[in-house]
Amino acid sequence: MRKYATVGLVLLMAVGSIALWGMANARLMPQVTHTPDDIAAAHRLFQIVPMLSLVLAIIGTALTAFSWKRHSDRVYRVVSVLPVIALIVGAVLAQGTVVELVMFSPIDEARFATVADASFLEPEHLVLGVSIGGEAKAYPVAMMTYHHIVNDRLAGEPFVATY
Repeated sequence: MRKYATVGLVLLMAVGSIALWGMANARLMPQVTHTPDDIAAAHRLFQIVPMLSLVLAIIGTALTAFSWKRHSDRVYRVVSVLPVIALIVGAVLAQGTVVELVMFSPIDEARFATVADASFLEPEHLVLGVSIGGEAKAYPVAMMTYHHIVNDRLAGEPFVATY
């Protein structure tokens, strides 16, 4: 059982690395109300998580490489490389947020609801309003934090709404 102690340690490092990234992301998910404390905590985490996960990946890889010198059987080597892969994935993920890595997708064909049909909006929800040539549209900030860019037309003119 001692043989797999290094594997367990590296796996624990991988789980910790990915968990820190997940905690930071959970505080910045779109369509969720964020307090100033949530945003500040997420930004503090995003300042340290990329470097920390990279250091953990290097240490985990080194520990695994050293353990290979003591244990040369194939099963051990296959099992021991899996946490290293998880550490590397964690280090890559830590370079950005879920929104930046996966969710960020500009809207090219926006669909709109009338004010009467916009029951999904509460009075406290913020919107980004645009008025051109006497026509107006409103973009919910919760949606804009998810997409960041809406390519649209208003009064026959193309424009980009961004947040």
